[in-house]
Amino acid sequence: MFTGGLGYNQCCRGGLVALPFPRRSFTSIIHLYKQADFKANIRAYNSMFSMTSFGARIDDDVNHGGGPYVFKISGQIYHWIGSLCPPERPRFLQMYIFDTENEIPNRLASFRNKNSSPLSPDTVASISSVLDSCNELVKLFRKARDLCSSNGTQMYVICLYGSQNEHCYDKPSPGCIGEIVTDADPVCSKFDIVIRTREGTAQRISKLHKLYMPL
Repeated sequence: MFTGGLGYNQCCRGGLVALPFPRRSFTSIIHLYKQADFKANIRAYNSMFSMTSFGARIDDDVNHGGGPYVFKISGQIYHWIGSLCPPERPRFLQMYIFDTENEIPNRLASFRNKNSSPLSPDTVASISSVLDSCNELVKLFRKARDLCSSNGTQMYVICLYGSQNEHCYDKPSPGCIGEIVTDADPVCSKFDIVIRTREGTAQRISKLHKLYMPL
């Protein structure tokens, strides 16, 4: 971009790179940011809708003395994802599929703390409604819920695609985020995430997968 005889090349290559303006957020989300309760508990609301669990080796040796609490990690951070159906109560991804009639109480149950203010069920319902309408991962998981409840299919998995081309960092195209496969052992790329109906242990998500951050 050239303005008054000045040329900018490092940021936009002389105007060849043009970034679109960000889309306007949903009205309900904008309204939440005007509420003091939402802003005070925004980290709790964000964690509540996470589809994966946080994993790390936490070092508490630095907290034996006085002073403020220090959150120290030894090694690297990683994310875990479990099966579609929970062995007991639903957690993380499972809340989008299992026992969705009680989804809001189930989400709130994991964040009850006598030392903090209670979270709002109306806020949780508002965020859930927005995700249902715009988040492609949530839409896929809701389809799995409907499939399970409509015909009682037990053996199915969700495949989340890594890339159409394993040797290139391609831009994800619409509709290729993943699919539901009614097969006990689908053939998937080694870069794909395969979420089974029931799995004995959680699997670690590669940080190189394109859905690492959205999950």
